Amino acid sequence: MTLPPLRILIIDDDPLVGQALRRNLAGHQVTLADSGLRALEELATEEPPAFDVVLCDVVMPGKSGIDVYRELKTRFPERCQSFIFTTGGAYQAEAVRFLQEVDAPCLEKPFTREELFRTIEGLVGTKR
Repeated sequence: MTLPPLRILIIDDDPLVGQALRRNLAGHQVTLADSGLRALEELATEEPPAFDVVLCDVVMPGKSGIDVYRELKTRFPERCQSFIFTTGGAYQAEAVRFLQEVDAPCLEKPFTREELFRTIEGLVGTKR
């Protein structure tokens, strides 16, 4: 399966991770947000559907990826078709329980470009 051009929001407080993901997703329309708060501001200004895919780090200062996911699903459910968590693995037991309960995949950093595309293809393919 080849991905059509997608609108992708990357939420990560590490600018190096954001830029690496942007490079890996060349050919897609990528928006970077360096915090959960900035991502929610971006989502509030976009018309639905704003993004085909959101890639969101679990652990961030301020609003965590879990906070973003909950707020997105409550306030903007139509503005994101697919949500993927990313994590460096250093998250608390509460986050582990949450990730087991939600219907969203989680990629453990560092992940390969192939893992990223396979995850996106799996989600986008079920939504189209």
